[in-house]
Amino acid sequence: ASLVPILLAATVFQVWTDAVALGIEVSEQTRYASLAIWISVAVILVLYTLLIPPLGGLGAAVATLASMAVRFGCTLRFSQQVWPVDWRFASSVRLVAFGAAVVLANAFLDASAWLAQVACASLLFLAYLAAAWAVGVDPALRGRLRALLASPRSVIRPPA
Repeated sequence: ASLVPILLAATVFQVWTDAVALGIEVSEQTRYASLAIWISVAVILVLYTLLIPPLGGLGAAVATLASMAVRFGCTLRFSQQVWPVDWRFASSVRLVAFGAAVVLANAFLDASAWLAQVACASLLFLAYLAAAWAVGVDPALRGRLRALLASPRSVIRPPA
C-alpha cells in the first residue's frame, strides 16, 4: 500500500505523456515517440540496477516514477519541436498537489483502529473532492454538472 502513491504519480506522468504526444502523432514523426521511449528505458534499466538491490519494491517504484517523468519530459520537448501546442497544466498540477497533500496527511494521521482509518481516509477524500471541484474543474463544466444534477433530462437529450 505504501508504494501506491508513487505508482499513481508514475501513472499521472504516463497520462500526461499520452496527451502531449499529440504533436508527434499529428506531424507523423513517430520516431520521436520511439526515442522518448528508448531514453526512458535506459533510465529505468539504470535505476532498477541501482535502486532495487538496496530498496526492493520501493526502489522499483521510484525508478518507475523517474522513468515515466523522463519519458514525459522527452515527449513534451520533442512534440513541441514538431507541432507546438500551448499546454495548460495548471489545473492538472493543482489536482496532483491536492492529491499529494491528502496522501501526506493520511500518512501522518495516527488512526490505529480500522474504523478510524476508514473515517479519516473518507474525510480526506471528501476534502480532495471539494478542492478538485473548487479549483480543478473549469467553471463552465461546473455549471453543466450542476444543471445535470438538477435536471438530467434538460441536459441529456435522447437522439432524435
